[in-house]
Amino acid sequence: MKGLRHLADLDLGDRAEVGSKAAVLGALLRRGLPVPDGFVVVDASRWRGACPLESATGFIARSSAAVEDGSAASFAGQFESLGGLRTEASVRTAVRRMSKPGARARAYAARLGLPLPGRIPVLVQRQVEAARAGVLFTVDPLGQDPKSFAIGWGGSSAVTDGREGQFRRFGPLAAHSAASFADPVVARALPELVEHAFAALGILSRDEPLDLEWVVDAGGRLWVVQARPVTTKGLRGNEAVERLVSEGYLLVSPRPASRLAQHHYATAAEVDRRAAVFHHAHFERRIEGGWLLALRVKTSSRKKIDAGNPLAFGARFLWHRRRNLAFALTHFSEWALVSRVTTNRAERLLATDLRDASDRQVDRLLADALRTYDRVRRVHAALWYPVDLAKDLASFESRFGWSGLFASLPSPARRASRDRETAQLVLQIRQGHQGATPRWSALSPAERKTVLGHLARHPYAFGSAAEVQDLAGWSSWIEQPERWWAQQSAVKGAELERLALASSRRPASSPVPSSPLTRLVGGALWQVAARFAPLKDDRVELLALAASALRHVLVEIERRAGTSDADRGWVFELEPAELLSLSLSLRTRPQLKVTAVARLRSRLLAGFSVPRQVETVAQAIQHSDGPGDELVGLALSGGTASGQARVVRTADEARRFLRSGEVLVTEEIRPAFTAVLPRACALVCRRGTPLSHAAIVARELSIPAVSFEEVNRIQNGAALLVDGDRGRLRLLA
Repeated sequence: MKGLRHLADLDLGDRAEVGSKAAVLGALLRRGLPVPDGFVVVDASRWRGACPLESATGFIARSSAAVEDGSAASFAGQFESLGGLRTEASVRTAVRRMSKPGARARAYAARLGLPLPGRIPVLVQRQVEAARAGVLFTVDPLGQDPKSFAIGWGGSSAVTDGREGQFRRFGPLAAHSAASFADPVVARALPELVEHAFAALGILSRDEPLDLEWVVDAGGRLWVVQARPVTTKGLRGNEAVERLVSEGYLLVSPRPASRLAQHHYATAAEVDRRAAVFHHAHFERRIEGGWLLALRVKTSSRKKIDAGNPLAFGARFLWHRRRNLAFALTHFSEWALVSRVTTNRAERLLATDLRDASDRQVDRLLADALRTYDRVRRVHAALWYPVDLAKDLASFESRFGWSGLFASLPSPARRASRDRETAQLVLQIRQGHQGATPRWSALSPAERKTVLGHLARHPYAFGSAAEVQDLAGWSSWIEQPERWWAQQSAVKGAELERLALASSRRPASSPVPSSPLTRLVGGALWQVAARFAPLKDDRVELLALAASALRHVLVEIERRAGTSDADRGWVFELEPAELLSLSLSLRTRPQLKVTAVARLRSRLLAGFSVPRQVETVAQAIQHSDGPGDELVGLALSGGTASGQARVVRTADEARRFLRSGEVLVTEEIRPAFTAVLPRACALVCRRGTPLSHAAIVARELSIPAVSFEEVNRIQNGAALLVDGDRGRLRLLA
């Protein structure tokens, strides 16, 4: 279609054509982040044909100029956004209107010396009806705490406009805090939001702080609607966060582990201790603090087992790990039976519609799913060390000169089989649509049923297996098939054909070590690796399958109990004994639910250090107005300046009366004020937060700004000192 690009087809390399906003959101969508689907009209004059998307909630049209959302300038609030577009005619009208930059945006670009073309691309997305909306900075916007993130939230666009909302700093990598969070919807979204921020930093730029705009819809689902660099001059990012991203640390799930997940981790740790040696690599993920970080610590792991020398490594392994291996071998013998039984039970349970089952049937399924998952978790833990060893052997080859020794170890069969089935499914559906991948809304009922059947068999396909097995996620791929299907649209046909024909297993033969050293060390290691390597991924996949089956039953139990969006997921806060009690006695259910909801709300903030005192626009002030009195407000933009106060109500009054070097005092700084802001030496407004558009623009222009609730106490012409670093005002005369 001429002049039009689908959002899911875009990546960062398309910035020049579709603009920064659309290219960044396309890159995030392609990598699995929850971005509302849409398309970009590159040139409104060339757009022909019908609107390529349908939406029950309507559309929102947004600018996507190449110069906005960059590290030099954000253009926050300078371009229009038009929502509530219900008809194709209204979409076309909005696109034509927004493709031509307005006077405000042109003046802003001229002020910064940036080129702005006569026509710009327009991004059209499905509109999300917001229950909450807000902004997340991966840095303190005022630079007061280099280890903090900042979040602001409110209703719809109220936060970015500065009309209302709350603002908090929090430490995502800090110690625990028992701080309360007044808004359970935002508390629930915070861990997932931080996860998306880390993912976006890895995709966009690990060296620049990130400004992420987000929305939580009426169903409690979190959406990312914009991502751009923080443009405040001289503001350094969180060094700990930058180091995590740059060193390749994999954030498996920043969400704190649920009570049920912690119980199963403790079970696995107990099994590992029974293996006689508590292996250092076991659970490198740190459960302390509620954060699960799987650290890529291969180098330090090798140092701990003296792997710098092949002979020393082999001797240490054979001597100090013999009891661990003996323990593992006893469980290896039961692996085939556990795998076969678990697979059959889990796949049958996942294909069952539990809504038609009786309460007694659900109770029986819960008890069976708990026993199955517990057994798989124990075998998984017992096989950890030898499988972990087999996983690392390939990296030792080049270092020790064992060329080809481990190259032909068996590859995992389960994942290859899953990938092959997925590729065949996508190819089959594409063929029915003339080789193109249709949107989820365009799939026929029969095609949707086929996809759902595939996800029921492989619910963790192309998702986070760790999230599923941790039992800490609130939604799975089978519950979000449209998101899973959107990822398949990015897979090229050649790649799908390669996966569809891929073999599930390589030959298990291996060349005989040639030298005495490799025969002594390499031969013994290879014998172990050849036995355990096939389980490297298979045991994780089986654990995820068992966890998915258990989760399937838990979600149904929660549905029957009735749950608000803010408290969704409380059932995962119950331990196995409590879950069995929940199923056996109706009298215990209300109290157990109350207990679980309290645990959920506490856990959501367990990994964040949040100040107990909420920083809001309304601040305590001193009640005297004489010269020298200091008034306490909220800092929006750093710096200090003094001048005569110019009190205005509208942007038109500011254009007429504001003189260069005066302090602009008004109710709220709307985008229409942008053209006159450079005249002001400082800003004072009644409404605003450090994450509002006004504050962002003030920091870009290096203008001190303070939010002060009772601006009516400031008289026109009064001499005023504005301290944007401390959020203070002082009447000088």
